[in-house]
Amino acid sequence: MHQIKQTHAQLITTGLISHPVSANKFLKPVASASLCYAHKLFDQIPQPDLFIYNTMIKAHSLSPDSCRDSLVVFRSLTRDSGLSPNQYSFVFAFSACGNGLSVHEGEQVRVHAVKVGLENNVFVVNALIGMYGKWGLVEDSRKVFEWAVDRDLYSWNTMIAAYVGSGNVGLKSKQNNDTIILHDCLVALKWILHKHTIESI
Repeated sequence: MHQIKQTHAQLITTGLISHPVSANKFLKPVASASLCYAHKLFDQIPQPDLFIYNTMIKAHSLSPDSCRDSLVVFRSLTRDSGLSPNQYSFVFAFSACGNGLSVHEGEQVRVHAVKVGLENNVFVVNALIGMYGKWGLVEDSRKVFEWAVDRDLYSWNTMIAAYVGSGNVGLKSKQNNDTIILHDCLVALKWILHKHTIESI
């Protein structure tokens, strides 16, 4: 911490604390060492850019004890900064919600994703599937998965993890009365892996 404080003092003395690139480069290791100190540094940056906001949202989302602070920073980004959140902002916010916050708070973040037109972004979709999966709401994960305009390999992995994590190996499809079981996901995943292999040749 002594070296961190020295570097912090130099940034203030040289005025580099006002430069987003320099501030963010310093903020990342600080957030790993001390979230409390990182937040103090964040508050001293005159005009944080989107990368700085995302760094703080992510740092808080990784700690079960400060998930709520992740949403505080997210709300500051959406309400006070004049900036528009990107897909990574939502990925980190959904991660925070899944790691210790309530369904209500997660749904609020989801509504904002819809407002800014990122509800179909594959990164946001995957984060949503994972958030519901962490809460054990596999049916909600499945709905997001089914409605997704675009899916990637991680979408399938996250959906499978939701099934396994909840111990629920089957759900009723709204399209028919057949049972969708975990085996179906694995078969689809095998097909995707084969498709990627063929395309790479």
